[in-house]
Amino acid sequence: MAGRGISQQHTTLINDLCKDCGAEEFVNLKTCVKSKDFGGLRAGELEKLKDMRELLEKLEKKRVFKEGHYGKLKQLFEKAEFADGIDTIENLTGTEAMEQGDSSQNTNVNNGNYGGLMSQPPAVRYEAPSGSTLNPPSSGPPAMSTHPRQLRDQHDASPFIPPLPIYEKGRGYLLFINNFVRAGGVKKRDGAMKDEDNIRMAFQDYVQTFTINIQSDLSKRALLLQLDSVAGELERNDFKSFMCIICSHGERHAVESNGQQAFKEGFLTMDEQLVTEDEVTEKFEGHKLQRLRGCPKVFIFQCCRGTAYGRGTLDKADSTEVEPTSYSAAARIDMSDGPKPVNLPRNADMLVVHSTSKGTKAWRNQVDGSWFIKSFCETLKTCHKTDHLLDMLLRVNSEVADRESTEGGAKQMPCQVSTFTKKFMLGV
Repeated sequence: MAGRGISQQHTTLINDLCKDCGAEEFVNLKTCVKSKDFGGLRAGELEKLKDMRELLEKLEKKRVFKEGHYGKLKQLFEKAEFADGIDTIENLTGTEAMEQGDSSQNTNVNNGNYGGLMSQPPAVRYEAPSGSTLNPPSSGPPAMSTHPRQLRDQHDASPFIPPLPIYEKGRGYLLFINNFVRAGGVKKRDGAMKDEDNIRMAFQDYVQTFTINIQSDLSKRALLLQLDSVAGELERNDFKSFMCIICSHGERHAVESNGQQAFKEGFLTMDEQLVTEDEVTEKFEGHKLQRLRGCPKVFIFQCCRGTAYGRGTLDKADSTEVEPTSYSAAARIDMSDGPKPVNLPRNADMLVVHSTSKGTKAWRNQVDGSWFIKSFCETLKTCHKTDHLLDMLLRVNSEVADRESTEGGAKQMPCQVSTFTKKFMLGV
């Protein structure tokens, strides 16, 4: 009977957790279960999991939890910020019982330690003798007439927060422009071809949902014509997203504006012409590109934004990355200043990404390519099916911020400006 009671409680718990879990919680949980503490699920295993019930079955097989022992499952929910799941475990099993059940595999009924699923002793059904007028004993806890979930719903005054919406999935279009790949002298961007290889591999072999257009060493006229051509292709076809990645040198020109000196900033083309950020993004704004209105549009600029070295807040005795001893000679920085300080896009659903912060250099290694592009591509490979784009960029920020060049201990801090209104999932 005790076993049947636990099984029924366990089944109820599983069913309620499946009802509680929304799309956002499911994505967060799939990210957390990659940890060895919570099953260490591999990418291949995660791909096969279609819903919360399949995930719970997998975790039970991995012995992350079992009937009557839900402490580790609660820890997983806390890490994934799955508040409803935590409440369901506590309401259906009792916090104290859950902790007792996980702290010991043995149950000592004689000592009053029942463990397992119930914080109170097992209920005893009283049957009066036939014809007896005696009432049942009054000792023991009062009967619960209302399901714990109903009690929680009655007394929980916190407002309902709906999950964030997700942009419609479908085919995307990637335009990758890589300048100064084959230039001579100091203008050549050593490691630029590695950036191209990394981008191609990440989007062809892993993401696999983008049509890829790679261009290199363009003049300003050729670049603007290419942007117009792509905008026309987006207008004619049913693409659901657009991403433009531009790798080049950056520069800042002094200009006169209303009698005062100002600076016009952007990236360089092969004919030494300056292209500003606005000249790129304005061609893809919602009012000009009706077919892509309400769809995510991403612009990534890999180039310097100044001549200053990024500095850390503390001097480190040892770097988090060991650079080759020849790094000072092997690594180059993208020349001069870069794109102007980011202005908010003039319409929604746009994301502008800079590989480094205003006024600082962006670093590139002739073997591994640009710090930012390498980290971005590695993150795409591992997280594109579980994380949305802004979360992946947060991972990139953290990884790039940890790196340190041997050339004066320089640092780099990527930054983004977003007017996204939904989550952008790159995976299928």
